[in-house]
Amino acid sequence: MSQGHRSEEVVRVNLLFFAKSRELVGTSSLDNFPLATSGGHLSGSAVLGTICERFPELVAIRDSVIIAHNEQYCEDLTEPISLADGDEIAVIPPIAGG
Repeated sequence: MSQGHRSEEVVRVNLLFFAKSRELVGTSSLDNFPLATSGGHLSGSAVLGTICERFPELVAIRDSVIIAHNEQYCEDLTEPISLADGDEIAVIPPIAGG
């Protein structure tokens, strides 16, 4: 392995889907979803990308969803998220109000 590269580590997270994302994927949750990380870290964008690869139905709303990690919104998807087995990732589409 080259110096300066973090080792790949797979963590298993629990996914939660709300509103339109739940409708599109057909479930409200999925446990033990594998995410390949770099030393336990992955950007929010990469997390969302991996979820969309598994659930291509979400691609239609990808640009408008918010993700949350352990009940904390990920406001900057370019920032790395420190992930561990059992963490919770929520996929939250915009809520329409009237």
